[in-house]
Amino acid sequence: MEIIQPFKLKFIYLETDNFKSKKKKIIKELDKYPETDRGNFFSNKDSCKITEKLIDVFDDEFAKLDDYFDKDIYLETAWSVTYKKGNFHVPHNHGSTGYAGIIYLDLDVEHPKTTYLQPWQSEKDRTILYTPPVIEGDIMVIPKFLLHYSESNPIDLKKRIISFDFL
Repeated sequence: MEIIQPFKLKFIYLETDNFKSKKKKIIKELDKYPETDRGNFFSNKDSCKITEKLIDVFDDEFAKLDDYFDKDIYLETAWSVTYKKGNFHVPHNHGSTGYAGIIYLDLDVEHPKTTYLQPWQSEKDRTILYTPPVIEGDIMVIPKFLLHYSESNPIDLKKRIISFDFL
């Protein structure tokens, strides 16, 4: 008997170098693009223009992505999302082609982390969920098509992320 595993998903996990310094720089840039209430969370997705600044501030991390993919990646768009107490994000994806990334900008240990859904049922006909043990400053990159969500923020401290899409 031989076991063959033809399908698998790769998640790319990066720790941010000098995160405190980079956080200050990117928050200064994000201040130019206020977030609006989207019902379950706050975001500036439709008005944010931080792609160039994001690449500049997180140059070490994007260089690692360039090396991994063996090309200069093309950052399509980037925006921030804030979750106040009670805010959440329903399962969604970012499209069918390319990759999506999350930079955890403000993340307390009690904040819910992003949960990912395996895009096929397990052998036992079950949905498999994966919630990586990220901390503030971490970056996760996934295929855009992968469904993911954030549970309700149970605490008074805001959770804030930067989301970005690239090819």
